[in-house]
Amino acid sequence: MQLSLLSALDAAMPPPEPRPFLGHSVRARTPMAEVQSPPTSAQIAYLKKLTRITAVRQLSRYVARKIGKAETWDDAAAMIRSVGGAAFPGRDDAFWMDFARKTCVETKDGIVFDYDPAIAQVAAAPTDQVLPTLWDQFACLKPIPTALIRGALSDLLSPAIVERMQAIKPDLIYAQVPQVGHAPTLEEPEAWAAIAALIQVTSAGAV
Repeated sequence: MQLSLLSALDAAMPPPEPRPFLGHSVRARTPMAEVQSPPTSAQIAYLKKLTRITAVRQLSRYVARKIGKAETWDDAAAMIRSVGGAAFPGRDDAFWMDFARKTCVETKDGIVFDYDPAIAQVAAAPTDQVLPTLWDQFACLKPIPTALIRGALSDLLSPAIVERMQAIKPDLIYAQVPQVGHAPTLEEPEAWAAIAALIQVTSAGAV
């Protein structure tokens, strides 16, 4: 009875509106998962990283460093710098304080990284284990405006993966941010330009 009612309500409802997506780091998988629903479920996909992590050791290193807590925000900024210094070389104290404020949260136990620790489950996989790829899912984005933003210093998203993505989707909007690793903050001019180009394409009614 409940299923019949739900089916009737679904039939009476108008088709869902196109939904934009902003996928950051591993959350770039979300648009690829959604696009396998009816075509209207995803119209914009912005991808920063394909999660076939061939560099499992790099991911392990990236996640393992996101452990610890700080007593003060100055300590939190120093902690963030120790984690991300290689990805953002030459940044000043104000940058790291701003970064800490955006990526940490104050708890009763101290200031800690505000991220999903479940990412560590991927990092904990044996390095000789063959991980599933997302190339089939990425191919579903062919008709959908998509942008890819990569940090030039990234050891997670390789140039070879970018080339393969471009081969699958020749109209892929691509930007590389210099002097940045994983992952760009999206405040960089190159990132803004890619996002603006994506908005322009979608606003023009290309989908």
